[in-house]
Amino acid sequence: MKKRKVRILVAIILMGIVVYVSPPIMFVKGAPILGNKCSSYKEKIGKKIYYATDFENFYILNLKFWEKLEIERLFANENHSIDVEKKLPVLYTIKHIPNENDSYSFRVKRMTSCWYFDYYANPNSPIWR
Repeated sequence: MKKRKVRILVAIILMGIVVYVSPPIMFVKGAPILGNKCSSYKEKIGKKIYYATDFENFYILNLKFWEKLEIERLFANENHSIDVEKKLPVLYTIKHIPNENDSYSFRVKRMTSCWYFDYYANPNSPIWR
């Protein structure tokens, strides 16, 4: 019985650590896309992975639900504004408009931290390539 309580306590502590250090994660069609920290974003420019376009929403998971996310779309003109909707305390959605653009870049800020998410769409591409 004592071993079980210790295991439960260790599991709770590990889950707390994971939640505390986790960055936001973007999900598109079930596949996770990890963002780049703002400090290392310039190193990643030009490294494109093409994805499919048949989905309805971008989903951003924020395990630190007590900290609000600020999401903005980069490299878009005024006609391409985004609607960010908070579905759950940990889940934000951004509506995808098919055939609008083939490149989506988002800046996600949480308190003093910042991440960039890029999504390059290609209608003839499978989800991973």
